[in-house]
Amino acid sequence: MSPEGSTPLAAAGATLSESQILGLEFELSRLITTQSIADARFGFILSADIAMLGALSAAVADSTLFAKGPAAWLLVLATVAFSVGSIAAVIAGAYPRMKTTRSPSVIFFKGIASVSREEYFQHLVAVPRETYARELADNCHRVSQIVAIKFRCAQTAIVLLILAAGPWAGCLYVAGRLPVS
Repeated sequence: MSPEGSTPLAAAGATLSESQILGLEFELSRLITTQSIADARFGFILSADIAMLGALSAAVADSTLFAKGPAAWLLVLATVAFSVGSIAAVIAGAYPRMKTTRSPSVIFFKGIASVSREEYFQHLVAVPRETYARELADNCHRVSQIVAIKFRCAQTAIVLLILAAGPWAGCLYVAGRLPVS
């Protein structure tokens, strides 16, 4: 970006056609919908983590697990560490931190919510087509970054959940709570 806040595209005087603007609007809608896929994964992962920690707590509470030696302690520690790491990844993905570098947007929710309904309508009517296209492109880029963060965090959380499952099953087995045929 140049110091004036414009990009090479704007500096070249490039404009977007109506079909390109409609394409950007569709892309922004698709990205926002895709974001909900990661959010749904977070719900499953968080539920599984909490269920595993709850089952571990119940298994440990009235057993002699900790009397079985240091291996049992390590299994509990590994389970808790991986589960808490998974929960932390879910939290990081659910609330990605991104710095705002622009003035309030006419498209992005913070810009809309920061003014009254009438002010928003007046501003929206007065926005030139080029500015609207830039807002769409900027918001597509920003939402893409958010979606990428969410999916990266979801992937990390899933890996940590899977890593927690092994020591968790070991804890339940050592505590005598895992049925063995």
